[in-house]
Parts: sequence; C-alpha cells; structure tokens
Amino acid sequence: MSSNEEEAPSPFPVLKERGSRSEARREALDVLALAEALIEVSRKRLDTVAMHPMVREAIDIGAGITAYAARNRQVKAIASILRRLDEEEVLALQSLVDDGHRIDGIDARAAERWVTRLLEEPDALTAFVEAYPAVAVQGLRSRVRAVQKQGAGPRQRKQLLTTVREAITSARS
Repeated sequence: MSSNEEEAPSPFPVLKERGSRSEARREALDVLALAEALIEVSRKRLDTVAMHPMVREAIDIGAGITAYAARNRQVKAIASILRRLDEEEVLALQSLVDDGHRIDGIDARAAERWVTRLLEEPDALTAFVEAYPAVAVQGLRSRVRAVQKQGAGPRQRKQLLTTVREAITSARS
C-alpha cells in the first residue's frame, strides 16, 4: 500500500468496533445467557431492580412460556432488548442474577447443615420449626423418620433436603 492511497473502509464496521468476530460472539452469548437467567429470577427479586418496562414485560412473558421453541424465541427477544439498553442497566440486571446464584448457594449449604443436624440431634426439629415457622411440621417429621429408618436410601434424604431447602428459601422471600 503506498502512502498516497487511503485505507478502504471496512466492510464490517461492527466487527471493527468490537474487535474480533470471536469477541462479538462471546458478548452475544453472554447477553443470551443473561436473558435465560433473568427468566428464572423470581418476580419478587425482579421488583427490586428498576428496569425498562419493555424488559420487564418480556421477562414476564418468557417466564410463563413452557414450550421449548417458544421459550427460546422469547429468550432471543429479551437478549435483543438487552443489547439496546445502556451498559449500566445491563450491569444492574447481571448483578441481580449473580446475587441470586450466591443466595441459592448459601441456601443449599444451610439446608445441608440443617439436614445433618436434624438427623443427628433429637431437639433439632424443634429448633428448625422455631427458625422457620412456615414449614409443615408433620411432613418434615415424617421425612426425618424416613431417613433415620434403617435401609433408607438416598431418595429419602433428597426429599428431606428439598423440604428443608424450600422452607429456608420461602423464609428469605
């Protein structure tokens, strides 16, 4: 190229701005993953973040869809809306999703500790009911007994863990 010639404009201006094609694809996949995660966030937690009404409506519609193909179309529609938002709004929604995953992890660890305590300590059931009064006491008691029975398999423990985790999660919300 001689010094007299000017550089021809890129036929792919979007790729030139963002960098490589791979980088643009990663960004698009990140936005798509965020859209999928937003559909799974509880309505109560979504109310805590100010967002564009179009985004909220699209998320609410997506949460109600159970058909695989229709849900995928809605996720792509949400991702399209997210790409048009300011970076600050997208970061706020991303932090909402990240906090939810952190809280879910905390709940899972707390539930596992409670299950161990319920199986090992005789007065743990009373302490659990005092800590989480919304739990169905009879159902919890029967699940604890089922796990304590000799020959009880992992299925009973998983059912107990699910019951405890639901009680902890409902108390948080």
